[in-house]
Amino acid sequence: MNINIQRLRPDATLPTGSATFDLYAAESGVIAPGLVAKIPLGLTFEIPPGHVMIVTARPDLAFITPLRQANGICVIGPDNSEEAALIFEHVDVPEEAEYGRELITLDGGVETWDIGLEYEVGSYLVRKGDRVASGFVIPVPAVTFTEVDAA
Repeated sequence: MNINIQRLRPDATLPTGSATFDLYAAESGVIAPGLVAKIPLGLTFEIPPGHVMIVTARPDLAFITPLRQANGICVIGPDNSEEAALIFEHVDVPEEAEYGRELITLDGGVETWDIGLEYEVGSYLVRKGDRVASGFVIPVPAVTFTEVDAA
């Protein structure tokens, strides 16, 4: 099956893999404890009629970070023409906030992202080009709904 893809950003990373495939962040962003952030993929997908693309957070993220895909999964259907994105929630909420310049990366490292701001300790840096999601395409039947009288 072929899926047509449009890059909305010239440097967006195309998916890699085949039956299941990896998807990558199109821009960098910080996700602080207790907050939600949208991570765009920089791509639109032309899904064939009768199919949907399921996008899930990278399977190991839940084991190595407190980041969760806020809506569980993302479903992209044939009628969707918007940029694909993931919504991540940082579920770790400390009792007292402390601030600094160090951020935790998705691979468990620590990086200083010095743009003149301090970040809440425990904040995660999603870097442009980070592998953030997995996707796959599945067939779905067309359905119709018929209203019936209550019994």
